[in-house]
Amino acid sequence: MMKPINSKGAIFAMDAMMAIIVVFLVIITARTQMAGTSLDYGDSAYAQKIGGDIVAVLDETGVLATLDESAIEGNISALLPASYQMWAEIESYTTNLTLIQNITAGSEPADDKSVVSSRRIFVSGDGYIERYNIIRFKVWAK
Repeated sequence: MMKPINSKGAIFAMDAMMAIIVVFLVIITARTQMAGTSLDYGDSAYAQKIGGDIVAVLDETGVLATLDESAIEGNISALLPASYQMWAEIESYTTNLTLIQNITAGSEPADDKSVVSSRRIFVSGDGYIERYNIIRFKVWAK
């Protein structure tokens, strides 16, 4: 003969199954709702990080200190991920803070783009400070 089913255990098993079904329904609903959501903050933070890293690399390798527009633009193009664009402007000042040179690299972003911008200050010279420089840059997704 068959043993009778323990009604206490069956109730707990059914309760656990119902809870699992409800959790999966909530997860599926949340994923469906988030499918059309863009993670704009994450993209902006990533773009900010990309721009800062590229400028840091150009500064550390001495490319920025040359103030050579084509070299700077070429290095930015080589370092920049394919899905992003970057524009940079460098102002160079003498030690008494007189503007002596202003160069740009890249093209300005379109008005409909979400742009992240920042700046970095660096010095240049042969063994001593000859110039103070400010680089302002903008990064955006294509």
